[in-house]
Amino acid sequence: MKIKVFTFLIFLFFSGKIFAGQGALLFFQNHYDPELDRNVGIHYSPANMKCINGLNIAGNQFTTNVMGYYIETDTQLSNGCLFLGVAPFDIIVNDFQEPVAIFHANLSLNQSLTGGLTSQNPKYWSHGDYMSHGVSILGIRNTQDRILISAAKKETVTGWMGQIYSVIKDRSINKLMIPGSHDSGTYDLGTKISPDSTLPAIISGAQINNLARTQYYSISEQLDRGIRYLDIRLCSDGTNLLVCHSVFANSLTIESILEQVKNFLDQPVNKNEVVIIDIQAVQNWDNFSPNMKLKIQTALTKYLGNYAAQSGQFSPESHFGDFVESGKRAIILQYKPTTNLIWERSNYLCGFWANSDNSDKIWDYFQSNIDNRSNVCSNNKFMQSQLVYTIQGATIDNILGNSLRDIVGPTKYNYLLKLNNNYLLSTSMRKNANIIIEDFTSGFDMALMAKWLNWSKKFFHD
Repeated sequence: MKIKVFTFLIFLFFSGKIFAGQGALLFFQNHYDPELDRNVGIHYSPANMKCINGLNIAGNQFTTNVMGYYIETDTQLSNGCLFLGVAPFDIIVNDFQEPVAIFHANLSLNQSLTGGLTSQNPKYWSHGDYMSHGVSILGIRNTQDRILISAAKKETVTGWMGQIYSVIKDRSINKLMIPGSHDSGTYDLGTKISPDSTLPAIISGAQINNLARTQYYSISEQLDRGIRYLDIRLCSDGTNLLVCHSVFANSLTIESILEQVKNFLDQPVNKNEVVIIDIQAVQNWDNFSPNMKLKIQTALTKYLGNYAAQSGQFSPESHFGDFVESGKRAIILQYKPTTNLIWERSNYLCGFWANSDNSDKIWDYFQSNIDNRSNVCSNNKFMQSQLVYTIQGATIDNILGNSLRDIVGPTKYNYLLKLNNNYLLSTSMRKNANIIIEDFTSGFDMALMAKWLNWSKKFFHD
């Protein structure tokens, strides 16, 4: 079986200096398409050239592995670009057959990068990270702006586990690469302080929201985009169990999460998909009343009772096909569960978190644990590896109100480039990678890596 993999990454790095134009470095990473036996390139075109100099792209096509171009905003009044003006342009994304998406961006020396998706081909998923951070001096914001854009055909992502089912059905589920999202429910965070917060009272809920939100898309969207592992953290507001991450979610309850998973599993196109729901933390769980503790069990029975794989009947070493053929396609983990529909997390999963804000340290820790899986995680457990940036105390970036999204740019680009360039092809990844989670996931980037890596196991006997 051949797999069509169409995904690409664009990384724009804009580095501004006081009393200078805004600079940009563009990296392109293409992907090999094994079905078409060629590299899939993209086109890049700025719609407004008036304020952008130095762009030199032959034929607007990128066909090599990595290419870089420098873009400088023109600050001369004669060209109609004010010193502190805005340089607008469009990033037009195509494959070799048809338009994919258009992303708009506004470059400016004294304000954060703005813009977003303005046009989308319905046959594709696309994703754009707009990230700005820097300092303000004399009212002029000296920013570093980054745009990370990727896209993929929906047909390559939808039901991706089912597309390679014949290859993975007889393999242990903890020996498959499974893409996941970190703090999956934080797309819905509000501003009300939650009991898991350890931050000083002087920090407002709005400031916390900026630094605690780690995802863009709803649970349903994440699953549709290829995510198969959900990281859930819950707090009680006295009535409901809501997602929390130092602030409460606006309305995302455990019931809503499980209902979204049920709706996904109910779709015929997803009949061979398996979802892992890791209720990683429930704040003050040991002190809950019996009725409050029953909320998870009651919601699980209502929405996923027919799908939940019972502990004792299945394990991380069970074959992927065992879950699919039995119809038990939801695995739920939690510390101290109240029902055998939920697996005791400490018995079935080991997780590795770098707890760092250094992109190289995050990658090195990730790679070390995968390379040495047999020494750091029991073979009968799931292994969760995190490509996650963690803010270490107060910095000039987060004091000035930058969001976590703005700060993670270098880290995200670093690990995506390394995975795509060589590590994804390594023996360690093929043999040892299991659950991999990230912030601000597109879903399909990791899903297509997992699809290719798991499919490639057919050529090996390890």
